[in-house]
Amino acid sequence: MADEVIGMWQNLKLMEDKHEDVIEDIPELDEAGNTIKPWLVGWLLTEKPFNKQGFMNTMKNIWRLVKAVTIVEMEENLFLFKFQSEIDRDRVIDGYPWKFDNSMLMFAGYSGDLRPDQYVFTKGPFWIRVYDLPMGMHSVAMAKTIGNRLGDLIDVDDTLNEEGSAIFLRI
Repeated sequence: MADEVIGMWQNLKLMEDKHEDVIEDIPELDEAGNTIKPWLVGWLLTEKPFNKQGFMNTMKNIWRLVKAVTIVEMEENLFLFKFQSEIDRDRVIDGYPWKFDNSMLMFAGYSGDLRPDQYVFTKGPFWIRVYDLPMGMHSVAMAKTIGNRLGDLIDVDDTLNEEGSAIFLRI
């Protein structure tokens, strides 16, 4: 019996498996390889357990989108937001930062050629308030100078001269 088993093992050949990659939901890409579909990848920055369905329902409700969004969990705390319109996606991005249960939700643009672990979440836009500037420095030009020194300036609050006490910048 042992000789038979040894004989079978000697005739055993290991071959590389033939395999095919199956990829679903490949978005259309532009010439630069960027997705045309209005999707985002979101990472909820938390180590606490949370109700995933509650998170998805809450985000859908507070965003008040015109069209539906499908939210799919990709990995632990990592979600794919499949917006049906660029307008809805842009409204969500413009409303950033978003929080759920005191945890920040960070976004990255979806790319069909990245694995979930390859997305980078290192920065996001925030409104900041600059205090105690001399009155002569309350101008859009000064706000732009300050904003560009702090980071990538996105927007300056147009009403900064009405109150006269602070400048608001989105960086």
